[in-house]
Amino acid sequence: MRKRMLSLLLCAVMIAGLMPMSVSALEEDEYPYIAGTQITDATASDVLGDGTVSYDPEKNVLTLNNASITAENEPYGIYAEGSLLIELVGQNSVTSSGVSDQNICAAVYSQSGDIKIFAGENAADPVLTATAAPQAPETAYSSYGIYGQDISIEDGVQVTAESGDASLKSGFKSSAISGNVISITNAAVNATAGSACYSYAIAGEKGIEINDSNVTAQSNSQTVYWEDYNVLYSAGIIAPTEGDIQISGGAVNAQSSEAERLSVDIASLQGSLTIDNDAVVQANYEDRGFTSAAEGGVGAGLMAYGDITIDDAKVYTRGREAALSAGIYSHENVMINGEVNAIGDRSDAPSFYLGGSFGIFAETGSVTVNSGKVTTSIGMTESAVCSGICAYGDVTINAGEVFASGSNAIPIDGVSPDSSCGLLSQAGNVVFADEDAKVTVNGGYANSSSVAIVALAGDVKFLAGDVDFLGYIKYAENYDDVICYGVIASGEEESDKGNIVVSGGNIGGLGNTGAFYLDGEFIVEPSANLILRIKTNDELIDVFETWGLAWEDYLQAAKEFLELQENNAEEIDGSPFTQKTVIPKEIVNSWKSFFCSTQKVTPVTYTLTFETNGGDSIAPLTAEEGTVIDLSQYTPKKDGFSFTGWYTDDTLTTKASSVTLDGNKTVYAGWTVEKTPEEPSPDTGDNNALLMLSAVLLMSGAVLSVVTYRKKKQFN
Repeated sequence: MRKRMLSLLLCAVMIAGLMPMSVSALEEDEYPYIAGTQITDATASDVLGDGTVSYDPEKNVLTLNNASITAENEPYGIYAEGSLLIELVGQNSVTSSGVSDQNICAAVYSQSGDIKIFAGENAADPVLTATAAPQAPETAYSSYGIYGQDISIEDGVQVTAESGDASLKSGFKSSAISGNVISITNAAVNATAGSACYSYAIAGEKGIEINDSNVTAQSNSQTVYWEDYNVLYSAGIIAPTEGDIQISGGAVNAQSSEAERLSVDIASLQGSLTIDNDAVVQANYEDRGFTSAAEGGVGAGLMAYGDITIDDAKVYTRGREAALSAGIYSHENVMINGEVNAIGDRSDAPSFYLGGSFGIFAETGSVTVNSGKVTTSIGMTESAVCSGICAYGDVTINAGEVFASGSNAIPIDGVSPDSSCGLLSQAGNVVFADEDAKVTVNGGYANSSSVAIVALAGDVKFLAGDVDFLGYIKYAENYDDVICYGVIASGEEESDKGNIVVSGGNIGGLGNTGAFYLDGEFIVEPSANLILRIKTNDELIDVFETWGLAWEDYLQAAKEFLELQENNAEEIDGSPFTQKTVIPKEIVNSWKSFFCSTQKVTPVTYTLTFETNGGDSIAPLTAEEGTVIDLSQYTPKKDGFSFTGWYTDDTLTTKASSVTLDGNKTVYAGWTVEKTPEEPSPDTGDNNALLMLSAVLLMSGAVLSVVTYRKKKQFN
């Protein structure tokens, strides 16, 4: 009986776990407030007396039906101590303008619970406009359009949230939508934040998820340097303390503005950022905002402490003026499988370690492009270093169409970087890995050095793909003072780094100082079935005029200049290459241009035929020339015979355990006749009779012995 009761209880628990969670009815003193007045049982069915606001305490659902809630001089338009469900029907607005004892002004506010905003049944175009417009200029306060713990906006609703200007004093915020976890699914959201110490349009302390939604998030912060306090942080969409940001599908526009320390359009300061599922994202779409370089400020379009992954999505992003300006900035890795346009803006950082201008920057990790179309460049900047793509680790182009450029702005009044690069790896390798890669790399304009491809402590590897590189500039009269290389591979003394490896692909490049500079070895090592033809020039033909050339015409002019060099280049000794060759760096460092074309060769194949001499047939093998075939893997069978091995001649005189295919060959099976075991003699019955006789004699003897023993005993 006890076991049966236990089973029934267990079943009940399991069934309860599968049932949807019920909503507990609230006590009357827990009902939400509307414009400072708490809802009661008496007013719940028609809170404002005009049929636009009702509350169901059993379901904890507040229904807005074409409602207009104005909380003049009240801190909250809608206030709840705990969680609250808000159902929208028609066009609705909520406005607050007062400030609470906790120094808060909010249109929709939950003290310690979650907020869910959803569409009413059969509601057409449900809309909510939530505006916090605080009117207390002498008070230190924060301003929120919508504030709660976890906030969910879904079911096709349209939400516009605005937070007005708040205090610039430390710790105060203006945030249109603010909570722990923000989830926006199948909705349209427009969020705008005003000025404050922290100005965030959408802030999720523990993460943000945007799925199949249209979202515009904008910070309108403005710095005021004549005040004691200022805007420190500005962001469109941000996870400031922990958690990831996931944008999947839909369209997202994010814009930050002026700030002293951090101005970022989309940022996960402790987590990762993922954009996928055909999402279209524009960051810094209005091209505005800046941060203070003196404070080591960061101005980025996309930023994450963890990885940034763009997978099957389109992203346009631009940094803004800052000590570190980047279109995409990750503390760890950047991985791209989509369409990306990333632009770095102006920086005056005096050294690489204090900042710079970057299209894509992986501070401690790697940058990998697996497919898609990636365009990176740098606007006018005066930083020590700028680079289209920069990583501490490897920069790897596996596939896709990539254009990476350093500064594309002709220096004016000395505003130009000291060094400008297209692709830069600080401690790893730069690798062009797959034949599906089509890459153009430009060093860009600079005061001191312009280099297309740089590996500061690693190798540059041309393994496959089409790669053009250009380290060439000519402007004003002092262009001869600028060092321009196509590729630099450097390594410390006694290291095995600083090599340039060419093993495939179609490569063309030049530098008016030199096509290459390397500390290691220049290794030509064709992959299997490839022939590499290499041509070079020790001096460039003609002059590529870059002064006054519009940027949109630059690439075509550069392509024509490369073609001119290739037409006048000559094959170097040893070309074509079919095996590994090391060319002395003294020769390589003298080249001004370099061109490599790859020819695929159909491999020579031969066939091995198995003549089994009456045994089971074995299909012929076809393999490339030089292949060694282990014959022990092939053993035929033949009834009545034992297999003795393979022979290379039909007379079975030369036995072989393996065959090297240097032509069509046949091997022959050897056999010996299996020995037949001798048959046993036929059973005639004599043996059986003999055995029976022996048994009878033994038994007779035994009986006789017993009788004799008994007689002796009787006489005694």
